[in-house]
Amino acid sequence: MFFDAAKNFAVDLVEQLSKDIPSNLMAGQGKPLTVNRITRLLERTCAKACEYRDQNGLGMFARAVFANKFKWALRDRGYSEEFVATAVEAVLVSLSKK
Repeated sequence: MFFDAAKNFAVDLVEQLSKDIPSNLMAGQGKPLTVNRITRLLERTCAKACEYRDQNGLGMFARAVFANKFKWALRDRGYSEEFVATAVEAVLVSLSKK
């Protein structure tokens, strides 16, 4: 089903993001990442989401399914609510642009 593909891509995107920005670094453990580095990595995540949208034609409902799965996958990985909200907002805004 189409929505399953969007969900699977959201999980894959979170897996890649968690390799780039491990949740333990966001929790203040280990060497902290700079704001600029986090921003660049989130922008790269948004670009990948837009590329997927362009290739697969995500409509309004598919974007909602994708964003919801993305949000819960981030939470499952142990990211803070603040980071989850920021990342989901960034992806949704990017997906909404033409």
